[in-house]
Amino acid sequence: MRVTGKVMMDYFGAVEFQNYVFLLGVVLLVFIMMRLSARRNRQSGPTAQSQAREQVAKLKEEHAVKGDMRELMVELQDLSRNINAQIDTRFAKLEVSIRAADERINLLERLLREAQGRQTVDTVVSGDEEAPPLSPEQPQAGLPETPHGRIYDLADGGRNSIQIARETGKTPGEIELILSLRESTRSP
Repeated sequence: MRVTGKVMMDYFGAVEFQNYVFLLGVVLLVFIMMRLSARRNRQSGPTAQSQAREQVAKLKEEHAVKGDMRELMVELQDLSRNINAQIDTRFAKLEVSIRAADERINLLERLLREAQGRQTVDTVVSGDEEAPPLSPEQPQAGLPETPHGRIYDLADGGRNSIQIARETGKTPGEIELILSLRESTRSP
């Protein structure tokens, strides 16, 4: 019996070993099948969970962009307010300067009329010589001409700002500004 017992043990041991090998083969086959299935799922398209993650990421990005746009709009509004304030300040300074220049021009024109009304102006060019007398008909080349006098004369002559701009070499906007400032200084 010993021989048969040993043969049986060898037989059962071999069967048991075969069972283990078979079981290991089955486990390996199941593992390979699961890996292939997972690969197919990844290749076939995104899962619902990955799609949800992508949508959440897109929404977060859109929200961040909207926040940045709001901040940019606020900054642009502040910048435009600052620029408008600077322009208004400079325009007010320009108006004051133009008014002061117009007052000086008017003073010079009045003095010129008074000087021409006297028929002569006593000036000494050098130590021994006298200047020729001024006549009302001829303007003197040495006396400054008013910068806006020609513009005022052309406007009083019925010309529009475009025609005056062509003749004086200035822009129509500048001509309109000069004429409007003349009217504002006359009205008060």
